[in-house]
Formats: sequence, C-alpha cells, structure tokens
Amino acid sequence: MDSWGPPTKEHWSANRQFVLKVSWGLNEPNTIALYQRDTNSKMIRLWSRLYPQEGPPYSALITNDGQHVILRDTYHSLGYGKVLVFLGPKGQELRSYQLTELLTETQFLDASRSVSSIWWSSPGVFTFLDSQKAFGFLVGCGASSVFEVATGRKLPLSSLYKAALRHIAIEEVKTELRGNRKSYGLHSIAQYRLTELLPQVRSLLNASEEVGQAAMYALAKLVPLESVPLLRAKLQKPMPKENQEYYLNVLDGIDQDWPETPRKTALSPTLLALWHELSKNPQLKANPKISTSLCEREKSPYLLQHAEFLQSASKELRYAYICGLVERGGVKAIPLLRRALNDSNDINRCWAFRGLVKYKASDLISISRAALKNPKCGYRDEALIALAAQGDSEGTARLKKELSQLDAFGGACKMIARQRRREFLPALQQCKKYLDKNPSLRQYLESHCI
Repeated sequence: MDSWGPPTKEHWSANRQFVLKVSWGLNEPNTIALYQRDTNSKMIRLWSRLYPQEGPPYSALITNDGQHVILRDTYHSLGYGKVLVFLGPKGQELRSYQLTELLTETQFLDASRSVSSIWWSSPGVFTFLDSQKAFGFLVGCGASSVFEVATGRKLPLSSLYKAALRHIAIEEVKTELRGNRKSYGLHSIAQYRLTELLPQVRSLLNASEEVGQAAMYALAKLVPLESVPLLRAKLQKPMPKENQEYYLNVLDGIDQDWPETPRKTALSPTLLALWHELSKNPQLKANPKISTSLCEREKSPYLLQHAEFLQSASKELRYAYICGLVERGGVKAIPLLRRALNDSNDINRCWAFRGLVKYKASDLISISRAALKNPKCGYRDEALIALAAQGDSEGTARLKKELSQLDAFGGACKMIARQRRREFLPALQQCKKYLDKNPSLRQYLESHCI
C-alpha cells in the first residue's frame, strides 16, 4: 500500500527568483503558475496553465532566468503518462516523454512497482548542465539521457555529460554518507555502481547493523569476489532471522538481478558450492531461500531428485522448482509438471503448463481443453493458443474470434513473446494469421520473436 502526503505546492529555481506554484485540492483549479520575485520581493505572475500531465507534477526544475520549466513525473503516479515535460517561456509545452522513451525494455520491465507508481527514478540525479542550456538525468537502473532545455529534444550522451552526471551522483552520495542517510547512500553506491567510493563502503562494513548490512550489499555489487567469503562468515554465525534473510538475499543477488535467472560467471561454481554448504548448516537448512536458490542454479538431476519441493509451504520455492523443471528438466520432468498443475498458485500452474507445451506432453490437447472450461486455472489463454498450434479445430476457431474481439487477450501473447518462449513460437505464428484487426499486437509480436 502506498502512502502519500499532499503534493509539493512550490518549486523554486536555484537562485530563488522564480517559483512554480501548484494548485491542488477539491476547491482548487488544476493549474500550475510561474511567478517571479521583483526588486521589492513581491511575486509577479508570469504565466498560468492547466496541468500538462494527468495530475500535479511530482517535481519541477526552473532555469535561473525563468524561461524554461521541466516537470518530472506526476504526483501519485510516478512512471505513468508524461514523465518529463519541457515548458517554454509562456508555459507552452515544447516536448514530453513517456517512460518507454527513456528506458530500455529491460529497464522498464525490471523497474520496481507499487499500487500507484513505477519507481524508476530513485536513486536519481536530475539536473541542469552546461550553464543550464542542457538538462540530464542518471538513475539507478543505469539509464541516462541529456536534453536541450530550449527545445526538449534529446542530445547525444557525450562522455563529458556522462562524467558530469556521475560526478554529481558521487557528490550527493558523499553527502548522504556524512549525514544520517548512510544506508540510503550505500544502496545508491550499489545501484549506480560507484566504484570510486569503494573505500567508504569497506570502512562501513563493521558499522551498526543497518549500515553494515547496506555496506555488504554495496560491496557485493561492486566487488563480488571480495564479498563471498565475508558473507560465508556472516552466515555461519547465529543471527536474527531477518538478518539471515538479508544476507541470503545479498548472496543471491551476486549473480542474479530479479526477475532474471542467475548469470553464468566465473564465480558460479563457487556460489553453487556455497549454497550447497549452507543447505547442510543446521541453523540454515530449514530456510526455503536456500533450496530456492539451488533450484535456480542446479541442473536436471538435482531437480528430478527433489519432487518434495512441490509440497513446500513456500510458493517462492515451488515457483523456482517448477521454473527449473521447465527450463532444465527435460522430458523426464513431464510427470512432475503434471502434478504441478494442481499447485495452489495460478502463476505456478501457468509455468507448469508452459513446461508441458515445451516438452510436448502426450496429453497436452486434453489438458488444454480442460483449461478452457476453467478460467481460474491460470493458463486458459495460453491453453487456447496451444490448442490452435496443435491444429485443434475448435481451439483455432475460438482463438480467431477472441483475437479479433478482445484486446485484453493480447496480454498472453505479449507475455510469452517478450519472454522469448521458443516453445510457443508455432502458436504465435498461428496467432499472427488472425491479427488483421489488431495491428498493434501484430507489430509487437513481429518485433519480439516472429
């Protein structure tokens, strides 16, 4: 659940000569207005206009001459709609950008989400550059861009601009480390990958519990090889469960950025051996996180030997186990995947069905037909696509009808296309035949895997 106070009602220029006032409330107009301070310190209104976004701006930057205003995000809806708006001398909109124009698809999909917002900009540097002729940003996911203030158009991201943004990020983090926001600063170091601040990270490893944990997280992101023995030593000691969970998550994140699967790195054998070692530790082996991490990294023989994971109380462990069977289990995993169709979680059931499609289970058509009668199964749309791909006449007719009538049905097609589910390629080819009335979905499929 999100918790929001009222929006900021005044945004000042750096020289305190201009202020953007935001009207907001039940009896207030939905407007923003720019004011200038005169020689008598009175505020003179320069212009007023309706919100250019869906609501009041979350943040605003004003040039010191008052000629341009840049709005960032919409209050209570970060990441949606116009996330950057460039306004001219009279408040006119020069250019605006949606989030998908600023982030790569991976960055967009990986951004943290809540009920109200996509939290793409924290941590983030948003600042004027080049004597306020340019505006640029650098955010923790790695995205950065620079724009011409006078027009809002994107500029080439030169090495000078990159260095300037990184320098500002470093100075902001240093301020946090000197104050009472050390943990936030350390997390920012990790997300920005600020190796320049590695000495400060090391100096805080033995600080108070919260700060020390954040320092370990930063070290694991900056120098994974150095962090592994330190994490091993930490996890061998008795500690509260919440601390144990934190360090296990840090270890897990060394070769994995959720929701991606673990990467193959030079450290992979060392990490796998450590997870097995931890699974034998009496004070840790009951923690489902360890078995979950093993399921994400181990090969088929290990997975096939641990059918008991299907009965785990942890839906995360069951998910990792089922996905492992789908990705690496082979045809021997088919009986286990059939059992997983009875999982209490619909996402887990969906992945089990995908595995049966991938390994061409002999009873796939009967399973798919049963799914059409059970909308709550979690994989009804994918079952319909699978039926059509198998040449089932009833499934083909229903697929053609639904693709032409229900735009929402495209969600299943987009998801399996985005995830490069090769086992569904024939099915997506089948869908493509019926998309004359849905050109946007056709274009999406063609750009992703067809």
